Amino acid sequence: MKKFFIDVFGKWLAAMLVAITFSGLGLFFYKTPDINGSWVFWTKYSESDQNLKFRGLNLGFRCLIQQSGEDLRGSGEKIWWREKNGQEGKDEVRKRSRLTIFGHIDKHYFSKDVATIHIDEQGVPPQGNIKTMQIVKLLNDEKMIGTFTTLGWEHSGTVEWTKEKD
Repeated sequence: MKKFFIDVFGKWLAAMLVAITFSGLGLFFYKTPDINGSWVFWTKYSESDQNLKFRGLNLGFRCLIQQSGEDLRGSGEKIWWREKNGQEGKDEVRKRSRLTIFGHIDKHYFSKDVATIHIDEQGVPPQGNIKTMQIVKLLNDEKMIGTFTTLGWEHSGTVEWTKEKD
């Protein structure tokens, strides 16, 4: 019986040492990318149940992100658009949608970190408000790529974020 308890305790102790070692190494050698700052992101619509004109449409946004550990907050606005035929433009200031952004970074020790970003877009009529969720891989401190899906309008596509230089 004594041997059984020593064996169980030994395995438990070994498991704890492995867990503490990996946690400690992660804290000292692994850092979450720093995504504080000004970003531009472009969405490219691949699916839309509203209208064929949205497919292939690109929309450009500028935003400010504040990171606290793995939590994200920010704000921004929709500024640019580019249609699949090459026509592009910039929205007038009074016609720009405003964004409220929040999200969370999931640390992946053996692959790229992934951020889930929720965007509440306060649109100008007739567009109205749009809720979007983005799942992006943090490639480094200056670039993120992934996909997006909107609620209500049922759009989806790809998204690419680029950090603006100071």
